[in-house]
Amino acid sequence: MSEHKDQKHLIYATVAIWGLTLVTALLKTTLFARRLGTVTLVSEPKIVRININGVPHQNGRYLETPVSLELEPGKTKLKIMREGYQNYVANLEMNAGAKVTLSEVRLVPKGAGQFVPIEVTGDRISKPYYVEIDKGLLKGETPLVADNLPRKGKHILEVFPQGPRSRVKIRCTFALAEPGHKGSKGANKIKIKISSLSDGTYHFTGCREE
Repeated sequence: MSEHKDQKHLIYATVAIWGLTLVTALLKTTLFARRLGTVTLVSEPKIVRININGVPHQNGRYLETPVSLELEPGKTKLKIMREGYQNYVANLEMNAGAKVTLSEVRLVPKGAGQFVPIEVTGDRISKPYYVEIDKGLLKGETPLVADNLPRKGKHILEVFPQGPRSRVKIRCTFALAEPGHKGSKGANKIKIKISSLSDGTYHFTGCREE
């Protein structure tokens, strides 16, 4: 009787080992199938926004390329965007663990008259202001000079008086009239100046504080 019980226990143990081996193999297969692929994106212009399968990456902020994106295996649609430029669409078939480089992404301007130069200056010389326009479309320390600010629409200027990693920021907005509309005459260059006041607040010339 005891020998019969031992045989049954041996059978149960063998079945349990086989089952555990099978589950482990299935888990490994599933994990491999789900392993993320990596896409390295290099674009011109370098600062762009990215949609992954219709979802804005990093809440629609502008990012500076090269940038690495981790993607699920399978079909992926990347849309690379920048205001004033035509969208660039890449349809990818990602394998698990694959590494892909998109190095020739060149965005084409929509046409003439899309952009206007901008100059943002400040009254601090030894410690310039760090500023961002339109969620990182243009960014850097004052004086910030660029020639490709989109002419169309309302723009947001954010000032970080204590540096780019500071949570303290001041926000103002400015808008440009459409070409040919009343008020657009003379808008060949946008000039904004930031000044610190004695009471610790700031004053903007050419931008309306919110």
